[in-house]
Amino acid sequence: MKRIILVKIALCLCFFNLVKPSVSRDFKNKSIICADEIGPLLKFNIPKFENKIMKMSFFFKIYEINNRSSFSQKKGIIIKKTSPIDDSYYFYRVDSIEREQKMDKIVFEYFPPTHLLIQINSLPFRDLVCWNDENTNK
Repeated sequence: MKRIILVKIALCLCFFNLVKPSVSRDFKNKSIICADEIGPLLKFNIPKFENKIMKMSFFFKIYEINNRSSFSQKKGIIIKKTSPIDDSYYFYRVDSIEREQKMDKIVFEYFPPTHLLIQINSLPFRDLVCWNDENTNK
């Protein structure tokens, strides 16, 4: 009798675990902060992609390398891409749009939930660690 009750409890737990909604892949309108060894370097929101639109313009903040309390807001194009290996996984590529010739060209690829590769001008890509900014209400 105890064995039957334990099996029923285990089945109920498995059922509830499968039924609950998954929020791990929902990154739209989440504020993401990415940092290197010194501190935050990049902050952006993943926009909501609708109707199979996989490319849109958006804004992001990039912090100065020598003064992390100062930042500039940049405009860019974000592209939602699927992995060539697994089409259920998405990552995001961003190319900045420079209004002036002397502004830095920034390219980054965000691999949710915690990894970002960034390239400034023609320098090599750098790894950054990312997290959701829980203090931002979006």
